[in-house]
Amino acid sequence: MAVEVIRDLIKVEQVIGEELAQTMVEGDFVVSDEKPDLNRILAVDGRVTISGKEALQDRVVVEGSIKFTLLYISDEKESPLCSIEVDQSFTQNVELPGVKPKMNVRIKGTVEHIDYGIINSRKFKANAVLNLDVKVTNVIQLEVVKKIEGVEDIQVLSDNIKVTDVIGEGTSQTMVKEDIELPDDKPLIDNILYSQAQAVVRDKRTMENRVVVEGEVNLKTLYVADDDDKSINYVQHSIPFSQFVQVDGALENMDCEVEASVDEVYSSVRENAMGEATILAAEAVVGLWVRVCFTEDIQAVMDAYSPTRNLEIGTKDLKIVQMVGQGDADVVIKESIDIPSEVPEVSKVYSIDARPMITDHKIGDDRVIVEGILGINMLYMAANSEQLVHNYAWEVPFRHFIPFDGIAQDMEADLTIDTTALEYNVIAPDEVEVKTTLRASAVVTRQVEKKVILTVKEAEGEQQPQELSSITIYYVKEGDILWDIAKRFNTTVEDILKTNEIEDQEKLDKGKPILIYRRKQYKLA
Repeated sequence: MAVEVIRDLIKVEQVIGEELAQTMVEGDFVVSDEKPDLNRILAVDGRVTISGKEALQDRVVVEGSIKFTLLYISDEKESPLCSIEVDQSFTQNVELPGVKPKMNVRIKGTVEHIDYGIINSRKFKANAVLNLDVKVTNVIQLEVVKKIEGVEDIQVLSDNIKVTDVIGEGTSQTMVKEDIELPDDKPLIDNILYSQAQAVVRDKRTMENRVVVEGEVNLKTLYVADDDDKSINYVQHSIPFSQFVQVDGALENMDCEVEASVDEVYSSVRENAMGEATILAAEAVVGLWVRVCFTEDIQAVMDAYSPTRNLEIGTKDLKIVQMVGQGDADVVIKESIDIPSEVPEVSKVYSIDARPMITDHKIGDDRVIVEGILGINMLYMAANSEQLVHNYAWEVPFRHFIPFDGIAQDMEADLTIDTTALEYNVIAPDEVEVKTTLRASAVVTRQVEKKVILTVKEAEGEQQPQELSSITIYYVKEGDILWDIAKRFNTTVEDILKTNEIEDQEKLDKGKPILIYRRKQYKLA
């Protein structure tokens, strides 16, 4: 009877390579004609947008841009505080051996540090250190053998393989907009200096062929007031959004990962019914990336042989990425900062921005430990200083953990961290207390290696007559299992257990003698 096999189709995601690359994005920028001359730069912020990514042979090409927002003091008394937004594009090649065209590429870009300076009154420079976290994966489809028939004495070693099937990925953009009425205690708007926005995911769920994402855009706007003092004011507002992303094959209750970013933010001034400039018209373009996965156990044949028939077994070594779980946790960082004596004291805080950056992480003891730096930037009115507007920046190290049951050190974690809330209090002219709430999220995976059988067939050629049985005494070595012993001596695990009266085949003592009645394998003519 011919050998027959029953197969199962599986999709396996394999990590081809991962690299943290660093590049410098530099530019000299001219102040536009409608803006006054540069006198003193207060701060420069940078936001990364990835516009293109392509896998090539042994490398990945990344294209994108950094939007620099410059806040500066001019010589004009009527409008001393001004801002400029400029873009600088970049292209970076990241070497990754094993990468091939059309593989899946995932990029995370963050600005680590920015240097800046004035070249002349109409020109400035900005140099940003950019970190690019590049990960390349490939999804392959295989028909693995789950059952072998047609051989009476076939010996089969089967195992359950936990396979995380990547159902698909999807992207979407949505425009989030709202007319925001200023609070009663805020003065009218003369002009907007800048608006910053951050997208925060509050909920995610899979449905048939789609992922529903709910979240909010946290908008921060700094503006010059239409009053006698041209005072500087700061407003915050959250705009909710709900959007679905198409992913064919997605079903309810599947696992999903979501990343949200604000690709563009626009703000303008509108008048209310009384003709007063009290309305901030805000629009934000939110980009969403989702990935849907489904984890299941697949019964597969890992090894097989026959004591009486010569079989050719075709195998393949797989590196399988398995989803372990997702989790997040909030941490509150409360820091009281003493203003150095050489820095002007604080009279009034205009705005404070806090941006976290992960520097390291560890896995173990049922938790993911996250370490990083919280960069805090404070714009304020100085007390007893000729230069009224000042900026002061400092860093706060933090350490936090995300609880995870059953994780081990050999697993991997994909981490994100965001600022979800910020409060501050001026305790004294030389002391400011800042309380920041961070949310750290982790997707934990493990990579396991498995050898699976793809083909089974009987070897061609005439078989020589079977030789007589023989008896062998085998002494157990360190790491031996009965399957390997039985296969080596062309017998069966059942025969060894029966002959030697072994009750627990998982417990083989080193040096233990095992009596084996064996038959030699057939030989091909």
